[in-house]
Amino acid sequence: MNESSHQQCVNESANLLRNLNHLRRQHNLTHKQMAQTLGISITTWRKIEQGMMPPRLSSLVVYRATDAFGIPSFYLFLDSHEFERMQAKQILLRELSRGEKSLQDGAAVILEDAVMQFSKTP
Repeated sequence: MNESSHQQCVNESANLLRNLNHLRRQHNLTHKQMAQTLGISITTWRKIEQGMMPPRLSSLVVYRATDAFGIPSFYLFLDSHEFERMQAKQILLRELSRGEKSLQDGAAVILEDAVMQFSKTP
């Protein structure tokens, strides 16, 4: 493995960790609930979250995360900015496809932020 490939793997691992942490906080899950969602022990999750051990996550763990949170698996490997952008886009598309005319306050704020974000990016 050349240095560039190695660095890409390191970056993707860091992105995976960061995005899983983001999802846990976003969904207000405890460490125990997140560990159960991923099918790992709470001790393993805490070590991974604290960066004490590299995330040795199987494809089954990635599948469980994407299934539980309703996102495509490649989202987990995006950098944090792109991850949040793709999540906002997914929420926007979901809400628009429902055709709801009145949104709850929280959803309206998320949609407003998403529209602003997409108007700034190509």
